[in-house]
Amino acid sequence: MLLHKKSTSYRGKSLHLKYRSDIDGLRGIAVLLVVLFHCGIEQFSGGYIGVDIFFVISGYLITGIVLGEIDNDRFSISKFYLRRIKRLLPAYFAMLLVVSSFAFVLFTPEDLSNYALSAISSTLYFSNVYFWRTTDYFSLSAEFQPLLHTWSLSIEEQFYVLTPIFALMVTRLRRSSLVVLLSFALFSSLVTCYLVFSRSELASFYLLHTRAWELLFGAVIAVLPRVKFGHGIIVESIRGLALLAILIPAVTLQKGGISPSVYAFFPCLGTSVIIYLGFSNKSLVSGLLGSAILVGLGLISYSLYLWHWPVLALWRYVLGTVELDAISILACISVSVFVSWLSWKWVENPFRRGKIGSANPKTLFIAATAASLVAILPLSASWLNDGFPERFSAETSVFVQASALGNPRRDECFGRSIAESLCTFGASTKAPTVLIWGDSHADAAFPGFGVAAKKSGVAGVFAGSTGCPPLPHVQARRGCEEYNDEVLKYIASNPSIESVVLIARWPLRNEPESLKGEVNLPGLLRSSHYQVSADTAVRGNGLNKGYIEASLDDLIGDLSIKNIDVHVIYGLPEYKFDVPRRLFMEKRLGFQVPSPLIKSDVDLIFEEIEGVMGDLADRHPSIRLYNLSSMICAYECEIERDGFSLYRDGNHLSEFGSVSLLGPVFEDIFVRQQ
Repeated sequence: MLLHKKSTSYRGKSLHLKYRSDIDGLRGIAVLLVVLFHCGIEQFSGGYIGVDIFFVISGYLITGIVLGEIDNDRFSISKFYLRRIKRLLPAYFAMLLVVSSFAFVLFTPEDLSNYALSAISSTLYFSNVYFWRTTDYFSLSAEFQPLLHTWSLSIEEQFYVLTPIFALMVTRLRRSSLVVLLSFALFSSLVTCYLVFSRSELASFYLLHTRAWELLFGAVIAVLPRVKFGHGIIVESIRGLALLAILIPAVTLQKGGISPSVYAFFPCLGTSVIIYLGFSNKSLVSGLLGSAILVGLGLISYSLYLWHWPVLALWRYVLGTVELDAISILACISVSVFVSWLSWKWVENPFRRGKIGSANPKTLFIAATAASLVAILPLSASWLNDGFPERFSAETSVFVQASALGNPRRDECFGRSIAESLCTFGASTKAPTVLIWGDSHADAAFPGFGVAAKKSGVAGVFAGSTGCPPLPHVQARRGCEEYNDEVLKYIASNPSIESVVLIARWPLRNEPESLKGEVNLPGLLRSSHYQVSADTAVRGNGLNKGYIEASLDDLIGDLSIKNIDVHVIYGLPEYKFDVPRRLFMEKRLGFQVPSPLIKSDVDLIFEEIEGVMGDLADRHPSIRLYNLSSMICAYECEIERDGFSLYRDGNHLSEFGSVSLLGPVFEDIFVRQQ
């Protein structure tokens, strides 16, 4: 569709955009921040705001290009989309082909099936919606998904679809009216972002209508009247402050911080100011942004954005860990930059400016459609065939299954409210005499005590909820204190209970620094019931062993008065890598798994909680303590036994591990009751 009617909106004031090296420099900063953040470099914990910079730049360029062409009677929707196809698809399909090949070789059936869905969604440019429904961007599992980064590309593509339609609807508006309209849309999207965030953080992060205000920042800048600014101290200071509005959040915001929000507002504002003031004469900031290194990064920024995340995700997948050492980070960055340069030179440029890109438009549209179908068909087959499990031998598949085999009754029992009645296990004809109580580590232990209870003829009940250790009157997360109060009421109303077994991930609650590789560590333990002095606080996030000790002390004392035995299980060695995935890769690729933890390492991790348990045992001689590290670690700690993984991730027991390791522990507990 080519517009021939003369527009009256910008007479003599064309929005034609000239090349600006400072914008490529901004792109260079944006992609550099994103790469350093994704590498896990702590000094750039807020580097994810690089995406916000990209959004502002895209909003500015696309709006300026479309309205400028309309103003000069040169706009064609088909040509606009053809340019987008030549700009985006060739490099994307090259990346998708390579990454899909690696995924087919490396990924477990479940992971390949999930990858296929993400690849289909990214090819059709709705991966932001797919990941909104399936993935927390800042979660541990997100680090292993090679196409997670395409969520932002989907948002931009959705913006590209809507912008020409909007532009054609407002061709007769005066510039001042268009500025007001776009500013109102920006404000509305920003308010929507805040409102949605209060209900769903993921929706506010992933969806177009909550991100549109960032793109609209650039759109507003594109239609504002051009003003010539000099080199005065005030103007230079504003430019410097705008650059700081980008750089300071990049090094001060924390991973998992609230974004998009007021924190993303300032980088977007800073980017917009730099772009707008850059219309005039050269400045110190423009000179910095126009440096060869930043411009070079800016030129390859699209390819670098496309490639860096798959390189990191695949390497993390092979290692089974999120945390990368300096050598791995340097290697991943080097590979990413090199491959990105190849992509820019041999894929991007030939399609954008070479003979390939000058082919008949109809031919290019057909080729783009065919390429999409060629990509989607095998990906659909991978999904429909459950990730082709026949790719692996039976010996290797054992470790694949370990990741999926935890508590087979998890959906039925874990997180179940007391009002729904607790899950029972063991002898079905007897009143329950044992209560198992804890968090997800208690859930992982379920298969072990289920088998032991049947063998011993004991009946029991299970009470467990995500992230809720058995600490009455302490709030580990929202709802935990209330849940634990309900468990106490259950015990009081069921006199048949003779033993209570407490299981939790104690070191995470007490000593988070020992688990530094974790993502999304919980916040402070809180309690209005206990007053804990400052000298009991531990380092790290300030999680307080005083609350743990005070709560357990009262709990054990109250249960002892009721003649109920208390058993505490702790000390499971934890790893900063996914154990079954690492074992799977060892079998698949033939490399040696690094040495597991040794007992002295584990003792150091559990030193604080061991002290708490020792103090409790001194005050309550009747409690029984079971330190799993003494059972699993002689010198080195076991991670597999008889060809099976003891773990289903880095810190939870697999079904096999629960039965083989905890089965004897529970048999000992149950025997003491008889």
